[in-house]
Amino acid sequence: MTDRSTTTPHPTGVRAFVAGRPVTAFLIMAFAIAYPVMALVALAVHRVIPGGSLLDQLPVPPDEITGLMLTMFALLPSALFVTWAADGRPGVISLFKRIIRWRFGIG
Repeated sequence: MTDRSTTTPHPTGVRAFVAGRPVTAFLIMAFAIAYPVMALVALAVHRVIPGGSLLDQLPVPPDEITGLMLTMFALLPSALFVTWAADGRPGVISLFKRIIRWRFGIG
């Protein structure tokens, strides 16, 4: 009889695909999320959809807003999901530890 608390189940389905091909999965997810996010800002700037006046009132240029949105809504979730699928919760914790660690001095 196998003790289920010590064995880890093998990933199946989407998680198995992502764990086996992490770079491919990251690129697919990042592009699938990034293009609609970029399109929203571009359409708002050109007044195709409402929101262009809001972008004019912000003290930050629209291209910098787009870059921040791409990072927060496309790249970060894609990286977190691929890391979780490949390495599980310890991998995600390790990723956040590496994000927080600074490797340069002040001044």
